Amino acid sequence: MYTGKYPHVHGAVANTLPATVTGPEHETLYERLDKTGYGITHVGVHHCRLSPSVEERVPAGIFESMKDWAEACPVSSERSFTNSFRFPCNAGFDSDGNPQVKMFPAPRRIRNPYPAEEFLDVWWSHRMEERIQETDFSKPQYLEALFWAPHPPLDVPEPYFSMYPPENIVLPETVGQWHEGQPASLLQQTCGQIGSACTRAEYPEVWSAYFGLVTLVDDCIGRVIDALKKRGVWDDCVVVFVQDHGDMLGEHHLFQKHCHYEPASHLPLLVKTPENHSGRRDDFASAIDYCATICDYAGVEPPAGNQGLSWRPAIEGQHSLDREAVFMEYNGDHGSTLFPSRCIVSRLNGNRWKYIYTKNDIDELYDLDADPNETRSLASSADHSAIRNALRSSLQEWMTQTGDAVRVQAAGNG
Repeated sequence: MYTGKYPHVHGAVANTLPATVTGPEHETLYERLDKTGYGITHVGVHHCRLSPSVEERVPAGIFESMKDWAEACPVSSERSFTNSFRFPCNAGFDSDGNPQVKMFPAPRRIRNPYPAEEFLDVWWSHRMEERIQETDFSKPQYLEALFWAPHPPLDVPEPYFSMYPPENIVLPETVGQWHEGQPASLLQQTCGQIGSACTRAEYPEVWSAYFGLVTLVDDCIGRVIDALKKRGVWDDCVVVFVQDHGDMLGEHHLFQKHCHYEPASHLPLLVKTPENHSGRRDDFASAIDYCATICDYAGVEPPAGNQGLSWRPAIEGQHSLDREAVFMEYNGDHGSTLFPSRCIVSRLNGNRWKYIYTKNDIDELYDLDADPNETRSLASSADHSAIRNALRSSLQEWMTQTGDAVRVQAAGNG
């Protein structure tokens, strides 16, 4: 999102430090806007794996993140991210081949005993309100509010904890179900290790917590919007709402992200422009487009090597995005998986198709229009071999063109 480049291009292929970072040769959106006169304000989650750091790259910027909340709310922050709410997972191997065990948030609903005002997202929303009141809008500004919820650990304060009683929740049929055609390597990924440890009967508690956190972050976003309106700048703003990932919440017997299935990868995207363009688009959009889009509205060129497209023409109804497919990659949560995966979503014969390549395991193919829950992989179907091979070829071409170090092996489905 900040470079307009794929992870295997900019280097930060996993959410970990210090092994995988984006070096100084890759300029970010923050730097580009800063150099062209924009003020920078960032409040919330901070996963910019950069060297030098983003604070060093943009010294005039305002950055408030987890450490600021921890200093302001030491008791509640110390509790919220302790290992008592986490699940041990094999997170790959070290340089000597020894397995590494790391702690990940468990699918467990917990009532946070502290006031909601001390919950990190609520605290951040109030800090963003204050920053908006202090911002000099006589010069162009770029502001980000990045919220944690509805992310595990599912540690939920009242009144949100009790808003959605588990007994009232009706789960999708795919929760707790392992479908034929799923690669067994998923059980070695974080999502499979945690998800397979939770039964279907336990998931209403998980969904209850998730719904509560969704409502909590809705309220937080509402505060930010109200603050922009009170400052009188809302009508002049381009506002983007987007997530960086979804959550499986038990579907496919998986928990959290770490995969290419729809609940984890098909994300909401809402954009408000000063002209208030309305409507819904079905273009293929990608996270790598965010940087180019913001630069387009800011009137500046995106950073060198940008691989994304600006959403602006589609948003304003000028024309569809010039894209026939979107691509995704996963390299392991700590960059050490033996089963890196790549994915392409495209339209063929009038339908949306998803092809997933997992190195050292079987391929997957889904007709997303006929099978939106991805319950029937057609990768081994002779009737669909032409579609599988076409998508596989397009994926391989993308990997080659972008310099992906992962190489496609022989087809895993015959």
